[in-house]
Amino acid sequence: MGLFKLLRTLKTVLTEASLLSGPINVSFRRAKPWKSQKTGKWYVFFNNVEIEDGELDKSFPQNVFLQGQGQEFELLSTDLKYDKSKRQISVPMDIFAETNPKGEKFLFTAQPTIEVEPQVPSNIQSPDDVMKSHIIRMALSKAYPNNWKEKDETFSPGLRGIHTIGEKMGNDETWSVMNYFDTKKEIKKMLYDKFMSEGGGDVTKWLTDTFKKDDEFVQKLVDRQWSSIKNGLEREDKMLKKFIEKSGSNNIMTFPAGSIMDRYNGIDVVIDGKSFQVKPLTGGKRNMDGNRKSYSIYTYGMRDYKGKPVDYLAYVKENGEYAIFSNSNYNVVSPSEVTHFGPPQKPF
Repeated sequence: MGLFKLLRTLKTVLTEASLLSGPINVSFRRAKPWKSQKTGKWYVFFNNVEIEDGELDKSFPQNVFLQGQGQEFELLSTDLKYDKSKRQISVPMDIFAETNPKGEKFLFTAQPTIEVEPQVPSNIQSPDDVMKSHIIRMALSKAYPNNWKEKDETFSPGLRGIHTIGEKMGNDETWSVMNYFDTKKEIKKMLYDKFMSEGGGDVTKWLTDTFKKDDEFVQKLVDRQWSSIKNGLEREDKMLKKFIEKSGSNNIMTFPAGSIMDRYNGIDVVIDGKSFQVKPLTGGKRNMDGNRKSYSIYTYGMRDYKGKPVDYLAYVKENGEYAIFSNSNYNVVSPSEVTHFGPPQKPF
């Protein structure tokens, strides 16, 4: 593929990515049915919601996956109402039931119904509920305004140029280790324990002041966070380099940490105009069920990428050998196992 054609293909991919970042993953603490006394219409309310992956935009249809209470529900962004201040999502019961036929049974048997619109409890005192992801990110943006970069055409919002991944790995990567603070329970616990020991108060203000002034504590957080992501990042970097080398192509585009393509769209590399998510390959086997073949792949950090603009899933061994499958027709058994029902692919 010529350079002009490659650039045109990448432009198309980037444009589509900016318009639709793929499925939106949302966590919630409690889902409850509610009946309007005025209209008699039933609704479902999801409380204490956190948008974990992607950006919710009601101006066009997006698949929204809500996870909580051991359940997962699917909705379209255009069908729901999102109250950011209350951290609450609601949807009419009839629309909810269309895509979640078993959801009504769960709602009406797992817990009592409510007669008033649910509110976020104000007296919850646990690390996950006090040190919320969006509060941590807000405090980081306030504590380091010169290092906080808002979303643009290439990058998602986050800190750059301070406590960077590049400093740890010996390269020029500017994405900060601190951007992962909101994802790790142990970091939230460390913040919560210190917050409570100092008398509590306004969480955002306390976090902002602590990030600004307590360099020793911040360094402890950075060191602990890095120890938990170091192996994964180094393994991913090694596998990606091996895969690119084995492809034998010169038409390659990679994406830095924190980029929209990597963080929201799941694309590690584009080779000859085809997009790949690259995972380590620790083992695999072929299965036979009658005349039907399937392939069990053992890896790390696997999740479902269907619906994202990823063409292929590439699983790479440490020696560079790889197996490639289409980003379709598979089942994620666990973060370490996936079953593909289609045959291996040879995109190059």
